[in-house]
Amino acid sequence: MLGIYDTGISAIGQKANNYFFSNKGEYNYIKSSDNILIPSIINALNEKRNKKIIFVHLIGSHADHCERTQGEYDEFYLNKDMSCYIQSIKNTDHLLSKIIDIANKENKKWSMMYFSDHGVSFYNEELKDKKLTHGDKYKQNYQVPFFIASYDSNERRYINSFRSGFDFLSIFSEWIGVSEPRIKNNCNYLSNDHCGDDIKVIDFDNEIKDYNSLPDEVIND
Repeated sequence: MLGIYDTGISAIGQKANNYFFSNKGEYNYIKSSDNILIPSIINALNEKRNKKIIFVHLIGSHADHCERTQGEYDEFYLNKDMSCYIQSIKNTDHLLSKIIDIANKENKKWSMMYFSDHGVSFYNEELKDKKLTHGDKYKQNYQVPFFIASYDSNERRYINSFRSGFDFLSIFSEWIGVSEPRIKNNCNYLSNDHCGDDIKVIDFDNEIKDYNSLPDEVIND
């Protein structure tokens, strides 16, 4: 993938032992479904290695939302764009379920971490024209879905303590069970332990902001 926000990530991806890019241009250059990644995921799962880590970067619910779903949706909600957005979330759920089913059929011992890179904001005042776009002004822009599942999960546990993207290396290293001197490990991030009130985020201008100083987005009916 090429583009101001894509090239750097693609360069990191090319450092993997094996890699596959479904798109040779910017993220919206090809209007394909994330399901195109399934064959490559199967190949990666079947590769003969005792231990491996597989990164899957999805287009997910990025705008244009109806391009993500080929203009199709199961239920109408407010307007066409919102309906496609809700459908794109459902499609991602189905894709993750497929990956889990494939791993289980191969009798793999697996663990999956999923998260989104950002939240969204409403724009357009009229209810029938409301749409969602990437924003950086509200708390909700930084509140993202994040979960971990595994082959031997037997309960659902919620973590309500706040974590920031600045904590990700600590979270990731805790998840895979490794340590590195430069990564802080002074808190159990995969728990409800309170890991501090100093929650920082980065806005569109690459400036660090205090999350708690941001307002909540008010949704007018």
